[in-house]
Amino acid sequence: MVDFLASLPQLFKERYLDTHENYLKSIADLAHHLYSLTTDGCKLLVDKLLNAGEFSESMKDNNFESIYFRNLRNAWYHELVLNYPQDDFDLRTKFAPWRIIQCYYCVIAGISALIRCFHSAEFKKHDTISTIFTNNFLNNNDRRNFFLPPYNYYLDQNGSFKASNREVITWSYGRDNYIPVIKDCLESVHKPNRRTSIPHYLIQLRNWVQYEDAYLFFQLYGETVKYNLDFSLSTISYGYMVHVEFFFIKLFGWDTLELQFNTFMKKVVKNLEIEPMELLRRYKIYEKILQ
Repeated sequence: MVDFLASLPQLFKERYLDTHENYLKSIADLAHHLYSLTTDGCKLLVDKLLNAGEFSESMKDNNFESIYFRNLRNAWYHELVLNYPQDDFDLRTKFAPWRIIQCYYCVIAGISALIRCFHSAEFKKHDTISTIFTNNFLNNNDRRNFFLPPYNYYLDQNGSFKASNREVITWSYGRDNYIPVIKDCLESVHKPNRRTSIPHYLIQLRNWVQYEDAYLFFQLYGETVKYNLDFSLSTISYGYMVHVEFFFIKLFGWDTLELQFNTFMKKVVKNLEIEPMELLRRYKIYEKILQ
């Protein structure tokens, strides 16, 4: 009988460490350096979004169960699960494939909430959601202003990497080492005649880990490898949620998002006896800056 466990180290290196770890860490490290997401909450990122341009769109909706509000709450829930348990790193990383899946669903639910503000059609395919997001937000000159690097990077239909002149990264190490890896990441999932962004990559990552090689994470050991994955997933999802929430506050007004937040927090604390610390940190900053 062949011992499949003997091949795990090499397979894990080839299929995760040499590819996905580099992709995830490059995205997260660049975001962390630019906005201090794990040390300063999201204050620096929010400040930059406030100075990104004039926000010209607005909507009114008092229906608590509108699909975009439901999607937003879904994104919050997936982020909560992604970061649970908040005080136990070893337990949190024990079943790493499910953390990858939760990061994916957090981002997809977040961008789905955005596109459903403007599209009433029902979208069941996540690839369609990611493409509509890329076309209608990242490729839209006005809305693109409110998505900052690396979250707004994408490839056009011909595979050309898109980053406008005002987004030049002055951090030489990140510019020379991380941006080329992010470009490689996007190229790995690019299809002809389709604009491709990070959510498209997360779809492929989810599919790989859920349907093909989840068992390889038996090989996930070593504090550095575990930390890189934990840090990357949390930072990527956190950054996306800041952009989504900022857009919602500007689009619907502070009072509308505050109602969603307070209701969600009340239910989570009462029913699950958990405080979503990532969301709570962001809310406190929004309350000071955007109220």
